[in-house]
Amino acid sequence: RNDYAGTGFITGGRKQISKWLYDALITNKPYDQLARELIAPPTPESAGFADGIRWRGEVSAGQTVEIQFAQNVGQAFLGINLKCASCHDSFIDRWTLDEAYGLAAIYSQRPLELHRCDKPTGKMAQPSWLFDELGQVDADAPQPERLRQLAALLTHRDNGRFTRTIANRLWHRLMGHGIVHPTDAMQSPPWNADLLDYLAEYLAEHNYDLKQTLEHIATSEAYASHAERVAGDTDAHGYHYAGPRSKRMTAEQFVDCVWQITETAPRKFDAPVVRGKAEPASAADIPVTGVWIWNRADAGNAAAGETIAFRKQWQLPQPPAQATAVVTCDNAYTLYVNGKQIHAGNNWEAPDLLPLGPLKAGDNEILIVAKNAGNGPNPAGLFFEARWQDADGKTHTLATDNTWQWTAKLPAANGRYKQPPDDWQPAVPVTAQQVWMSRLAYELAALLSRGNAGSQHMVRAALLKSNFLMRSLGRPNRDQIVSV
Repeated sequence: RNDYAGTGFITGGRKQISKWLYDALITNKPYDQLARELIAPPTPESAGFADGIRWRGEVSAGQTVEIQFAQNVGQAFLGINLKCASCHDSFIDRWTLDEAYGLAAIYSQRPLELHRCDKPTGKMAQPSWLFDELGQVDADAPQPERLRQLAALLTHRDNGRFTRTIANRLWHRLMGHGIVHPTDAMQSPPWNADLLDYLAEYLAEHNYDLKQTLEHIATSEAYASHAERVAGDTDAHGYHYAGPRSKRMTAEQFVDCVWQITETAPRKFDAPVVRGKAEPASAADIPVTGVWIWNRADAGNAAAGETIAFRKQWQLPQPPAQATAVVTCDNAYTLYVNGKQIHAGNNWEAPDLLPLGPLKAGDNEILIVAKNAGNGPNPAGLFFEARWQDADGKTHTLATDNTWQWTAKLPAANGRYKQPPDDWQPAVPVTAQQVWMSRLAYELAALLSRGNAGSQHMVRAALLKSNFLMRSLGRPNRDQIVSV
């Protein structure tokens, strides 16, 4: 789901979590909160993890989205490989078919029949959590509530497996070998239980701060010690710690190095993210030029439910390398760029910072469907401001003002009109700008500053679609969670 092309994106069989994940990492979201938002999504932006991939056509029982959910939650957050137990009682560890289907049934919105080796058993799964010592989900609760209960149990302060699993993964990434190894077999004995417990407690005591825990390991004497020399015939069993182990660079790291040395990094990337993190000082230097617009100046008493379309058409001599926009609307909007839906938002107090990938050389069009909500007349307004740099490094701005146009005729769901409207009229800046700017002026500037900062970074290979070179170097298929 953190990928930019592949099966399911065209048919709607899966959803990206790339924007949500990038923002979670750049803002250093606490790991327990991150896990809860993936398991019980508060917004559609993080729903792709739980929803899995709806494969087209007939699939085996082990490839349904319910079983994918059980496998992904178990592997990602608990270090449990449920793939065997999703087909039959596992031959290699303690997990059973009933337990795997019980976890899957928490996600399921329909009665879920157990299948053993792809054959129905006639037995229905009961929604259940793997470790009932911590509590259990209410099997009769609606699915969203079951997911919230599961998320709370999984991230419970007394669930040591949750913190040990991620602490072990961080150690493995930095040191080349897990404290428990492999990292997806957390039932295996650690080579140093005290060390694993210490790192897990350190993470929990520091508000589940992944960056601080990484820094703690990276600044340790253990990480700074001499690397272990590993002979080619070394037995993977009977491991004894003798320092960090040398590791292969990932495919993305290797490509990044080549690009940096040769100064050949591409200027555009595929990930639907906005890079960079604005500093408070830089935000103060960013002028906000956009104004709130509607179809009349006295939009402080716009009709509840009023929905109109705004557009801006202009030409570009060349496509921008990177372009970002800040968008918000009181109360909801859907943004289209050159006929492609980019985003939809419904909270004007939380403006969105978005990449504008579809911009091209020649004619361009921004189309925004804006809706006012409420039960009676109330303020309505739309704000949009985009910035990009040309090949010479000059910054350009496009923002809502009286050069935009509006119509009451709405496009189809794909953002296109079957019959183009012939009644476009000039948009009007709303008189009461301070209704919104008194609360959002700084945040709008900070978001514009972040978009500007991101354009100054070298494009990284992880933000591009996989290619033959990266796959040959070992870049994994992001359709599934990779075992390590």
